[in-house]
Amino acid sequence: MNHIDRLLHRLRRLGIWAIAIWLGGSGPVQALAPLIAAGELIGVSGLEIEGRRYEIRFADGSFNALYPEGFSGYGSLARAAAESLRAAGNALTGTPPAGRLQLAGCRSAQSCTILIPERSAGTVPQAHLSHAVEAIYAGDLVRSVPAELWPFDAATDTGAMPDMLYAILTPTGE
Repeated sequence: MNHIDRLLHRLRRLGIWAIAIWLGGSGPVQALAPLIAAGELIGVSGLEIEGRRYEIRFADGSFNALYPEGFSGYGSLARAAAESLRAAGNALTGTPPAGRLQLAGCRSAQSCTILIPERSAGTVPQAHLSHAVEAIYAGDLVRSVPAELWPFDAATDTGAMPDMLYAILTPTGE
């Protein structure tokens, strides 16, 4: 291979890399950041849901205590949030430094159910029943999102349930 052929070969290789970088950078950017406190996953920021970025925090409590007054659910955003958590895969938690990364508020060794309220009978603080999309978290991943909604007493505190907690969504404006 002469000098010109080697140069053309290198330019082609650089061109392929440039195209790959350009194509990779032209899609939606997932700037996911796990939110970790005291060695537990307390949420995730930068999750894209229905074209907007959100922060999701996990919390124990009752529907009527955790959400703002007048809240009745996230509507279709609830299922989209659960599916976005599932699609995030390993990007959600990365690799924990030592063993399994536990969800804050989850005390089950097998799995936890993240409740994302879709709608409720009544509004906070007077709701009677909430219907939530479930995101099943096991082994550092959201493994499934069942099709059925989970009916849940709006006054029940998930703090007394070792395998359930709520998700609170906040738009980040990114």
